Amino acid sequence: MNTRALITGVAALFLATGTAHAGVLLSPTDPLIGSWCEIKDSKLLKRGPKCDTIITKSGYNGVEDSCAFVEIKRIPNGIEALSDCISEDVHLWGFHYENVRFQIIGKRLKIETLKTYSFKTTQIDTGDTHRSMCVEVQPTPNGYLNVRQGPGMNFKPIAKLVPGQRILVDFQTDEWTHMRSICNEKGDLDGWVYTKYVTEKPESKCDISRCDR
Repeated sequence: MNTRALITGVAALFLATGTAHAGVLLSPTDPLIGSWCEIKDSKLLKRGPKCDTIITKSGYNGVEDSCAFVEIKRIPNGIEALSDCISEDVHLWGFHYENVRFQIIGKRLKIETLKTYSFKTTQIDTGDTHRSMCVEVQPTPNGYLNVRQGPGMNFKPIAKLVPGQRILVDFQTDEWTHMRSICNEKGDLDGWVYTKYVTEKPESKCDISRCDR
């Protein structure tokens, strides 16, 4: 099975099981939030001031990876989440998605990685230190280009681009391109667009310095 089918499958699973699409943030007072430490000879974690696992309202960090919640489904005493992860090792440039269950048992935390969906990305070679470049949105059949949460048609759209807009991009799969922002506009827009509808336009003179902050 190819990567796109895997990602599409997990997104469809969350749709079918009642995922809460209204938001991807935990409540600021959620009991999962905080710092959690491993317990020797145990699969559970305990709270502590300086631990390897940190859960925030928007995601979680481990020893090697940082993950952001894409979809969240509440379960008794916890959540199941579809998360977008990236390796902390800047030499790996690795993206993956994982389906994880966080559940509090007593005063301990149980973490189960249910499935992991990895795919190969290629960092765009721009010949400079920015490691990103501006591309221009091309005409599409419906007049706009969806920006999606992840690299697959079943990830929900988070924004729409129109032909002629220029965006800052940094990674690609075979079909999808990861964007960081709309050139010359304030704010970030982190998402994925269909590669066939973006083309490098050096003559458009996109202001990299205003995109790559």
